[in-house]
Order: sequence, then structure tokens, then C-alpha cells
Amino acid sequence: MAYEYKITAAFSPDDMMRFGPLIKGRVALPTSRNPKDGIEGFFLIDTGASNCFIDQSVADDLGITSRGMVTSHGLGGSVDVPHHQVMLFIPAKPLGGNYPAQAVAMLGFVQEVGTVSLNRYHEGLENIPGRVLGALGRNILRFTKTTYDGMTGTITIETDEAMRHPKPAT
Repeated sequence: MAYEYKITAAFSPDDMMRFGPLIKGRVALPTSRNPKDGIEGFFLIDTGASNCFIDQSVADDLGITSRGMVTSHGLGGSVDVPHHQVMLFIPAKPLGGNYPAQAVAMLGFVQEVGTVSLNRYHEGLENIPGRVLGALGRNILRFTKTTYDGMTGTITIETDEAMRHPKPAT
């Protein structure tokens, strides 16, 4: 498989152990097409979550209202949470082609996300050098090759167009 984009983040191994794998990104209104719109921060890579979610404070700051409830599945079982439609922007290095070494693409895709109060579930988030926006769950990660290197504190995610344009399951 030829991957089109690579997302890499590096923290100290101690920070990776304390906070988990984090990547930079933005959450914006679903109609946004400008990758500088919205709120900047970090997404936790959460292989235990069936779906992506954002912190309720992010939805509040964007002024968006719930579109109903959705059931999310994780290690703690199933839970019904409010869901919202948002635009996610994630910086990535384009692979292949004639791009300069420092080139960065902004992967933007509309996503249905659940909302939770992160500080209620995760102590210590206030110590992360930036705002934690939410988490990317298996509904996104299933379209990636993700490498977690705890020895170096590096997370690498490789993907192709399937992350932005998923094909229906067969």
C-alpha cells in the first residue's frame, strides 16, 4: 500500500507515558475550509475508543449544539454521549511527489464526534503543553498505519485518501 501522508509527533518518553500519544490539530465548524479556523491543540490517539470525541468545552467555544446522542464503545463499556459535526484539521507531511522537505499538508475532513468532559476522566491534562481537544478513535485509526515508539516518545501515523474519503464496508 502506498501511503500519501505521514503525521509524526515526538515528546519525551516520560511525557508519552504520562499523557499518551498526542498529535497536533484543530477543530472548526463543519463548514470551515480554512485550516487556520477553529481551535488549535492536541488529539489523543485512543485505540480504546470506537469513535472520535472532543471535549465539551471545545463544542461550547465553537458555539455548536448537539445533533442528538450517539453510543460510543470503549474499555469502560458503552456510553451514550451528545454528538456534534465538526471539521478536523491535522497537519501531515505529503509523501511522494515533488514536495519540498519542509512541506506540510492540512488534512481536513468533516467528522461526527461525541462530546465528553475530559477533565472529569483524565487528571493531569492541565500539564500538557497545549489544549487537549479530544481523541481520535478507531473510526479514523482503521484507515491508518500507526506506530507507537515508547522508547523514543514518537507516534507516527501513515494514511492514504481512505482517512478523508472512506469506502463503505463490504
